[in-house]
Amino acid sequence: MTLYRPKDSNYYWVNLAHPITNKRIRKSTKTTSKKDALLFEADLINKLATNKDYLINKNQNKTFTDLKNQWIKEKSHKKSIDWDITKLNQLEEHFADYSIQQITQHEIKEYLDNIAEKLTGASANRYRALILAALNKASKEWGWIDKTPYIPRYQEPKLRIRYLTKEEANRLLDELPNHLRLMAIFSLQTGLRQSNVKNLKNPQINWDNKTIVFHPNEVKSGKYLNIPLSDVAYQLLISLKA
Repeated sequence: MTLYRPKDSNYYWVNLAHPITNKRIRKSTKTTSKKDALLFEADLINKLATNKDYLINKNQNKTFTDLKNQWIKEKSHKKSIDWDITKLNQLEEHFADYSIQQITQHEIKEYLDNIAEKLTGASANRYRALILAALNKASKEWGWIDKTPYIPRYQEPKLRIRYLTKEEANRLLDELPNHLRLMAIFSLQTGLRQSNVKNLKNPQINWDNKTIVFHPNEVKSGKYLNIPLSDVAYQLLISLKA
């Protein structure tokens, strides 16, 4: 049976072997109707039987921009999708004129080597993870390429965790404009990320218990979080509330 419905999708998918490459073709039918999905499957089988270059020729025209747009479309639910979009736009500045078949191991590594040299190995690894994840989708699910290029990870120095001293924190606060200074004070008092501070809403604050509650969908870790408020953080919120 070539027709199936994945657990993480409402649509029916087909799973066929290409008559030339024997590569598995996993393709969404874009329908929740089994009847329509069967019609899609029959049409695809017919196209493969009458034109064995179907999908091969079609995917030769796919570009990095197509890869970027498809990734954003399928990953729009990600908490970090804004970060993905920013990095993909930066990648697109370099790979915009490339077809997806031209994005080879050599081309990717040359680009990442430049990032590692100008920034850090850790930065290069973040770009590496994103572009390989998108290409892996293109290979295993979208049928755009035969396989994902292999790119080794870059070395990252093992650094000890360092905290700001009280003097360093005070110097930082002295340099900030008032609207950023208040955010920085709150972050230093709670240990919260910038995004959590900027998006904090009144219903998340338990005024009686002096805590802030974050549900799993509101934090990067995906776990329930209950943050106690220091007197400084609590009074800051009181002042803003007034």
